[in-house]
Amino acid sequence: MEFYDVSDWLVTSVSSTKGTRDKLVLVKPNTEDTYFLKFPMVRENRDYTPENWSEVLAYEIGNALGFNVLRYDLAVYHGRVGCISKNMITPSNNESLIEGHSILSRFDSTYDPADKTTYNKYTFEFVQKALTAFDAKFFVKDFIRALIFDAIIGNSDRHQSNWGLIQSIELVEVRPIKKGLKLPFGKAKDDGLQVTININRKAAPIYDSGCCLGREFGEVQIQQHLDIQSKFDKYIRNGVSELRTGETNKKPSHEELLHFIKNTNNGEWKSFIDDEINRVLLAYNPNETNELISNIDNQLPDAYREQYGLTMARKEFIFRVIDTRINNLKNI
Repeated sequence: MEFYDVSDWLVTSVSSTKGTRDKLVLVKPNTEDTYFLKFPMVRENRDYTPENWSEVLAYEIGNALGFNVLRYDLAVYHGRVGCISKNMITPSNNESLIEGHSILSRFDSTYDPADKTTYNKYTFEFVQKALTAFDAKFFVKDFIRALIFDAIIGNSDRHQSNWGLIQSIELVEVRPIKKGLKLPFGKAKDDGLQVTININRKAAPIYDSGCCLGREFGEVQIQQHLDIQSKFDKYIRNGVSELRTGETNKKPSHEELLHFIKNTNNGEWKSFIDDEINRVLLAYNPNETNELISNIDNQLPDAYREQYGLTMARKEFIFRVIDTRINNLKNI
């Protein structure tokens, strides 16, 4: 993890993510590189400051386990610390991010992610059909990988705007279309231009994975979950996915979701999920993961450690969550 002071970076826009997280779009000095700086939600009786670390650790742990995860670091902007990520697209290359909600609503015009009455439509089957119709069935595997990753970190917020494709448009050829009408000196009159393009799509890295790892807990709650095994077990058991199974309002656990996908469509995805889980289990080293978590905040300046640092208890809790959830994959 790196720590940046971005107080003198150019701010190009200020926004709020669903009214909960403030966001700045910044340009790194002497470059054209844009970055997104997100601040955790802090309200009365709801302090999600640890969400900074959830994003950073999601990247570090996911990267160590071989997932394609967008990198997050920490940055301070005029005394306020948030998590920062480089823009995953390159506009100069004609790239754009097409988020899931756009793909789903294009497939079904009656689907509105903002309408609570349509929440039950957000199912794996619906996503698969929409991706196929969008000529992006290749992304189903990447989507399942993201769901496996969510099962590892306990992310409960893989909603329609938290996954997507990166699309680029390549100009192949531009040539005039002739009418065939001869003009003086033997020239033909142009009827217009024919433009040939290639549309290329690839999976965006896994991003916005901060709703996990006890980011909603204060230090007293963290210690309680460490001291009382039944509370810790309940926390693990109550972790659910945003994606539904079938047209129901019930959110399944991550394990229930993956088990459902393994057995749907005559087991179409069973071997793929089994192979991905085996890959994770082979890549996972408890000692290395514990060391990664223990040292994650080494670069945090002392001036910010009291307000934004990680306690030893929280580090222990995060490791136990990761270790327990990875071992739970064996039962899927």
